[in-house]
Amino acid sequence: KKELKNSLLIKIKGEIHPDELMSRQTGYWRIAENKKDKIGQIIVVHNSIVSRVFKNIKWHDSEENQKKSGYTGQETDEDSLVGTIIENWNWQKTHTYSDDVD
Repeated sequence: KKELKNSLLIKIKGEIHPDELMSRQTGYWRIAENKKDKIGQIIVVHNSIVSRVFKNIKWHDSEENQKKSGYTGQETDEDSLVGTIIENWNWQKTHTYSDDVD
């Protein structure tokens, strides 16, 4: 987290059917309004491994829960972070920010 800039990390766990993977990666979370503009990339961490990086993020509110936001973005699986192992993320929280997003 210290080395990343303008990033939101999203943790997903478990075996996920390929047809459901994208909806899990781009689901809805409670994201503070003041942080949305600072987020330049979203890093998806699946079972402790970076699986996707999304850039050029555009936010939209959930129709079911206005307190939650989803996103669309340019997906890349060729980013240098893809395949990186993320250690010591043992807590329950499903998302966290890079240290510069406050």
